[in-house]
Amino acid sequence: MTTIEARARRSIATGAACFLLLAGACTRSLEQRGSGETRFLSVCSMECGSDLSCLGGLCTRACADSDACSGLGGDATCEALPTGASAGDIDRACDRLCTRDRDCNALGEAFACRDGRCRAPVASDSGVPAPDVVSEGGMGDPDGAPRTADATAGEIDSALGVAAATPGEVDGASALCGVSEDGTEPIADMEALTSHLVGRWLWCSGVRLFSREDVSGIRIDADQTWRFLLPGPDGGFVEGAGFDNAGTWSVTDIPGNSGATRFQVNLDSTGIGGIGAFPYFATAPAKMRLSTMVGVCDYASLDAR
Repeated sequence: MTTIEARARRSIATGAACFLLLAGACTRSLEQRGSGETRFLSVCSMECGSDLSCLGGLCTRACADSDACSGLGGDATCEALPTGASAGDIDRACDRLCTRDRDCNALGEAFACRDGRCRAPVASDSGVPAPDVVSEGGMGDPDGAPRTADATAGEIDSALGVAAATPGEVDGASALCGVSEDGTEPIADMEALTSHLVGRWLWCSGVRLFSREDVSGIRIDADQTWRFLLPGPDGGFVEGAGFDNAGTWSVTDIPGNSGATRFQVNLDSTGIGGIGAFPYFATAPAKMRLSTMVGVCDYASLDAR
């Protein structure tokens, strides 16, 4: 064997060994990533994983100090729950504070800075964020041009929707929005929750579900489906059409929680994703509050007599 041939064989062997080492390192890196806290600060409409809990609608971890948040990534710290968020007796949880979107990059490309905290856009249970642009078929402009998911759904679908509330019902519910609540209804079981939850609701104040500024209310049905209500041409409401405006709902019975925070209502939509909320119902008048991780939203019943 010549000197050149020997050097060539040594180079090939060395390269192969390096390749195997790199491959092993890559495998270990992927394994570590796969076993990490992949659902941290995700909406908890499904399981959060072994080391996270559903608190205030997000997968996170209760804490007394920031040491409890180690390993969650993105410089997670122990923070007070946002105003309006509810998690039983727990008032502090691991979170990620921010001043701009890029402060959240360590958590993933989908995260953005919302009200000083890193949040992922509402995503489907598959973990795939809802697209920024959607096509026609109930979600696009009539001329076929794509639009953003929260652009002008109300303007488009109100012309197509079925009447959902009369102007008189809307006026009656609007009047209830300004009436102070007198006590809260106890929710002891699923039957009681369903009997209060099912119905038509007019949005009064607070955050908007799925950040939909064009939505005026929501109808929640006993068959565990829901549909957004949009402004109609006569002052009443019409049913929203398409994936963006309807979905299914379910309830999570959270172990260890009691009272109003025992049950979390999960609203899921094919076109938008999912969101979790703790429901509260006023004894009088007929009003509902949904407490999410990003704030509360109040509704008045369109079915009140």
